[in-house]
Amino acid sequence: MNEITWADLNELAISVVLPKIAVPIFFVFSSLALLRFIFSKVGYINKYFNDKTNSLNIILNYISTYKNESCNN
Repeated sequence: MNEITWADLNELAISVVLPKIAVPIFFVFSSLALLRFIFSKVGYINKYFNDKTNSLNIILNYISTYKNESCNN
């Protein structure tokens, strides 16, 4: 009768389990981690541009108000 040895189990694990199960799971979780990182940065970038747009609007409002006041006087 053919008995399974530890060497056979090791070969089976390396040839079947790793490529078929472990590698796809690794890529799925790596992709999820990368997407989480990217989307966390997207929120930061949106906040940054909102702040810059708000600052620009304040400056433009000040300029237009100053021009209107100087034209009225």
